[in-house]
Amino acid sequence: MLKRALPGKRVTANIRRAEEFEARARALEVLHRAGEALRQREPVKRFGESIIKELEQQLAWQRGSVWRVNQSTGALELIAHSDKGLAPENVEEEFARVKTLVPRLGCGITGWVVLHGATVRLGRVADDPRYASADPEIQSELCVPIKIEDRTIGALNIESRLADAFDEYDELLVETLASGMGLAILNAELVDELNTSKARYRALATRLQAVREEERTILAREIHDELGQSLAALKLGLWSLKTCLPTPDSSGSTGGQGKVDKIIDLVDVTMLATTRLVAKLRPAILDDLGLLDALSWQAREFRKTTGISCEFDCTVAEVVVAPERATAIFRILQEALTNVARHANATKVRLVVRAEAATLLFEVNDDGHGVPPDVLERSSSFGVLGMRERVDGIGGELSIGAVHPHGTCVRLTVKNVECSPAVA
Repeated sequence: MLKRALPGKRVTANIRRAEEFEARARALEVLHRAGEALRQREPVKRFGESIIKELEQQLAWQRGSVWRVNQSTGALELIAHSDKGLAPENVEEEFARVKTLVPRLGCGITGWVVLHGATVRLGRVADDPRYASADPEIQSELCVPIKIEDRTIGALNIESRLADAFDEYDELLVETLASGMGLAILNAELVDELNTSKARYRALATRLQAVREEERTILAREIHDELGQSLAALKLGLWSLKTCLPTPDSSGSTGGQGKVDKIIDLVDVTMLATTRLVAKLRPAILDDLGLLDALSWQAREFRKTTGISCEFDCTVAEVVVAPERATAIFRILQEALTNVARHANATKVRLVVRAEAATLLFEVNDDGHGVPPDVLERSSSFGVLGMRERVDGIGGELSIGAVHPHGTCVRLTVKNVECSPAVA
């Protein structure tokens, strides 16, 4: 009888080995898919949900959840929870219910695991006083800590309706997944810190730009009021002085009046330079007549000062935009024109303004030799950096690229602007 039983035992052993092999293969598939999700840097909640679904589908476990410690309050927060067997309309309700089961560290198996940083594997949860009953059908539970280095930041919890459902291989698998979850949370924390830093930087840059414009406005006003009035008074005084001096004699000598005329000419040149300086600091037309007239004026000034042909092509009749946004748009396009004058070696420039629904489109096109892409990324390209800072401050989009056959196009897009097209 013994000899007849041996083949049966070998078959049983082979079946068990095959089942174990299949289970390990499924576990490797779970790890592979989790690794893929981690490499794609999915959000923490989505990554946690993908791990739980993989465990349920591949290993036929009934329920899983991912918890995270709130660093501010110290409470446990539910990141992801199984929705297996639930109707879509009941998922949120179940999620809210499970969240109340572990309100703080030390409560339930999950709270104990997070507090002590140690794995708990229970074959019969009813025998353990730490278990917080949520489902009377649950028999087994496996809960492992999620760690970043030596710091426990959460837990990955798996439950089954079968007694003694988990073994040491399952424990190793879930601990490996928990390590991946820790990396996902660490990545999320780093991304959050980076986004916070970027937001603070943008806020600071926007504030600095606003302060700079305020200082420019004040300086322009003081130059216009103080220096402009003083020069005007000086010119009147010189004219008065000229009338008190002798007229030119028959020999052709201009005497004192000729010298006064030269001084008056110098005052005129100084007044003109002062007017240009005030306009560069803060164009009065931007405040008095608005953005479109200011851009038209800027195109004329560019043509006058550089000798480069500059066409202002605008199909928008009127725009309503906040003063700070109007200033930022004007400065961005002004810097684009300045870059053309300095670097492009262009003969023609076209400043375009278009409107599409509530979006304004601005373009500065030139026929110069273009700009290499690496130049735009240089930290020393302060003009481009300043343009990007202003664009971030107004929530716009900026692109700079080459155009065929040669030249550069600077395109600025600003959304949520009230505008109306020009009448044909």
